[in-house]
Amino acid sequence: MAGIDVVHVPYRNSGEARSGVIGGQVQMMIDAVPAMAPNIGEKQVRALATTGKAHSSVLADVPTADEAGVPGYEAMIWLGLMAPAGTPKPIIDKLNAAVTAAVKRPDIVKLWSEQGAVPMAMTPEEFDKFLRGDIVKWAEVVKKFDKP
Repeated sequence: MAGIDVVHVPYRNSGEARSGVIGGQVQMMIDAVPAMAPNIGEKQVRALATTGKAHSSVLADVPTADEAGVPGYEAMIWLGLMAPAGTPKPIIDKLNAAVTAAVKRPDIVKLWSEQGAVPMAMTPEEFDKFLRGDIVKWAEVVKKFDKP
């Protein structure tokens, strides 16, 4: 979307990739705000943009990718709780209620906000729709950019 030529350098995990950026072996990476914010604060790396729709709570002065010149770009890292297919709905609902209550606790909201994380409490049906939409979105990206 940015019209730049980027060479993918595979690392076994994001910690090794962060070390590669900090050590100057690679020029850039995309990583989660909570993981990279300490390195930004210590001036080991420079944040060019965030990939969400809104500014990060811990990187408020960093533009979004859209604002930085890549219109429509949005990508986020999310975590979801899943259960085996066929799990009875009452159990799913009970798990969802417990997780929703946890991510809405003031101490959790405060801690996550301080790290730049944003809780996304959803019903199981909303999460299913979100997940299916994300699969479609990234499948289209792969089709468009995965050329031999």
